[in-house]
Amino acid sequence: MAHDFIGLPNDGAGKKLHTHSHIHDGTEVHNQVMSLGYTDEVDDTLSALARIDPEGALYVRNTEGSQLFDGFGKSKFSTESYIGNYNHKDGLHPDTWFYYASTNNADTKYEHLTDVGGVKLQTGSDLGDTAYMQTHLYHSYNAGTSNLFLGTFAVGDTGKDGVVRRWGLFDGDDGLFFELNGTDLKFVVRSDATGSIVDTPFERTSWTDKLDGTGISKMTIDVSKDNIYWFDYQYLGAGRVRFGVFDEHGVRRVCGHIDHANQLNHSYMSRGDLPYRVEQLNTVQGVSVSQLNHFLGAVVTEGSTINLDVPAFFGYANTKTVGNNDGEVPVLSVRAKSTLDNGTKNTRILVPWEITLANTTDAPAIIRVYWSMNPSIGGDMNDAGITWINPSSASGFEVTTDGDGYVNPTGAGRLVMSGYVPANSVGTRDFTDRLTKMVGSLKLHASGANYVFTLMMTMEIVGSGTNDVFASLNWKEY
Repeated sequence: MAHDFIGLPNDGAGKKLHTHSHIHDGTEVHNQVMSLGYTDEVDDTLSALARIDPEGALYVRNTEGSQLFDGFGKSKFSTESYIGNYNHKDGLHPDTWFYYASTNNADTKYEHLTDVGGVKLQTGSDLGDTAYMQTHLYHSYNAGTSNLFLGTFAVGDTGKDGVVRRWGLFDGDDGLFFELNGTDLKFVVRSDATGSIVDTPFERTSWTDKLDGTGISKMTIDVSKDNIYWFDYQYLGAGRVRFGVFDEHGVRRVCGHIDHANQLNHSYMSRGDLPYRVEQLNTVQGVSVSQLNHFLGAVVTEGSTINLDVPAFFGYANTKTVGNNDGEVPVLSVRAKSTLDNGTKNTRILVPWEITLANTTDAPAIIRVYWSMNPSIGGDMNDAGITWINPSSASGFEVTTDGDGYVNPTGAGRLVMSGYVPANSVGTRDFTDRLTKMVGSLKLHASGANYVFTLMMTMEIVGSGTNDVFASLNWKEY
């Protein structure tokens, strides 16, 4: 559409009136449209930030789209719930993250940045040098909501040939992430939906704001400086993905979006549940030492989880003979299966909600519940003498009642609860208000080693006597 301008009376600064030209009864007329817009452009796609509609109402378009309304004209708002919150100020957190550095080069490592509360991933000069960190948690996706990724990152340079950096929500099969390959910054969708892993890049040249100073944000990004990156995704198999950064003024900028509706005959990823991951790797030999720093991050579900995040319930019970000379004896231990019984990836989360205890001895007993990494129960958890029982084919976890001793690894175990069980008595402990998906939950280790994380109940007889003790654990799985 052609744009004409009519000069207004000169007031020393000068004005222009934006009009649309029409032919009416053979006469050219100009229709005046009131518009508040982008100062440097006249094009409708940039200038139509506010205008008067044909009914006289003021239409305002926010930077990320129009306000939504329900069927009765009420504004719609979402409720945010944090499902992942990552702060490295206190050091490395192996109970939350799996840290990996390939061992062929001493310069390849990960380390805590004490002064700034971050984690540095560093790779050496050899081809294939790799360092990454990935959460054990796969952040749940609920249909009808969107998940939001936030993270602050700084590269140790402005990009380097032969070095690839990635940050986002992804694993080896599926995910969404920013990628800096050399000096080329892009956004990538990874998918295993067709049975083969495919990375689909969205190059910076196609972004609506290329972060090169020419976009609406006027921002020229420097990847060597701290920047907050974000993206959100609708999923539902065919939802939209948006991505961008926060600019120098703290304004969230949309740099691009990826539309999947009406595009594919399958979901654009095989799953919407994804872990938080940061990685760096060398694709050539002979590059200099490289760094990628991660400071803070979060994953937010932008919708209420009430009545959506419904768990499945499981439980198991065991009776064991314990004497006063036996010390602390494992009664029941639980760990994640390496895969679900149907062969698919196990991303289940176990949250204990109740234990029942019965002490049939004539002496009181101490009950303890541990969350442990690599514990010993009188033998390694994968020893042939340790038998693991499948409580249900629908469960993502397995249990054992074996073990005649317990050694809590130094610095790698956590006492969840402890208490006394009087002689010849029964008691119940409720974890509902203590443990959640984010606090005290059990899941498969990101390395795939199912024996690493274990929830264990132990009993110790105080005084004299030997008799049976009974313990049951009920849990929720998400």
